[in-house]
Amino acid sequence: MSKQVSKTAIGAFVIGAIALVVAAVVIVGSGKFFTRTVPCVFYFDGSVQGLSIGSPVTFKGVQIGEVTDISLTFNPGKMNLAIPVRAVFYPEKIHMSHGERRIENLNRAIEKGLRGQLTMQSLITGQLMIALDFYPDKPATYKGDGSVLEIPTVPTVVEQLAQVLKGVRFDEILEKLTKTADGIEKLVNNPDLMEGMRNLNSTVQDVQTLVRSLNARVDPLAVSIAGAADEYGRLAKNLNAEIGNMSGVLEKTLASAQATAEKMEKTLSNSASITSEGSPVMHELTRSLRELSEAAQSMRTLADYLERNPESVIFGKGGSR
Repeated sequence: MSKQVSKTAIGAFVIGAIALVVAAVVIVGSGKFFTRTVPCVFYFDGSVQGLSIGSPVTFKGVQIGEVTDISLTFNPGKMNLAIPVRAVFYPEKIHMSHGERRIENLNRAIEKGLRGQLTMQSLITGQLMIALDFYPDKPATYKGDGSVLEIPTVPTVVEQLAQVLKGVRFDEILEKLTKTADGIEKLVNNPDLMEGMRNLNSTVQDVQTLVRSLNARVDPLAVSIAGAADEYGRLAKNLNAEIGNMSGVLEKTLASAQATAEKMEKTLSNSASITSEGSPVMHELTRSLRELSEAAQSMRTLADYLERNPESVIFGKGGSR
């Protein structure tokens, strides 16, 4: 007679089978079992409280990976701590140009300034995530052994502010403020200052009295200046009238001078026409001068003849004695 199978074993077998099926569905459904990943590591110096395994790694808000491990490294020689955070990238989330998906592309991006920084994932829960961005002005500092792709990190905004505040000498500032407050207190409570304020008040009153006195003297002077201005105004009006009369006389004189000039111009024009080379007057004058010259020549010849023949006056020309 065969042994009867235990119902408990059958139930356990069925539950185990169901669990395997569910696990397979979860693994296959999530796709992580068949997803190719690229491991990397980040080294942080500050606190990573709020960062946990499974925290996203993003670039410009797009999740391209997740954190897989967080540990602590202590260096006894330098007595410092470092926190390596391991993560993986999903290459299918990063589409390189020309379809390339090689790890060398990340190395070139790191050379161009690709850095990791802890940022707040949720203000309510305080969870952190790793955000990637380009910081070309931040130098790359490596702390790993190079066995895994290392992405350099930059301090958080709070850490940068803390570094700035470390360089501020608050004790010196407080000491200077204390000295300044003491100096102000001594100045305010100084009796000489109060006496100076009273003297200043008296000086102000004297100045006000002087101004009132000047006002009393300036008013009559202003009246005199106004009278003088009126006299100058009347003088200007008289000068304008005299200048108007003189202008009329000058205009008449200029008109007479212009008429005289026109008459002189006509006279000169007539003289020019009479003395011109082709005018009748000049022709007659030239002919008369020519005849006068011939008569003079005849007289000169007669005189020469009489000088040589004086007897011709008695006997005539060619006569004998």
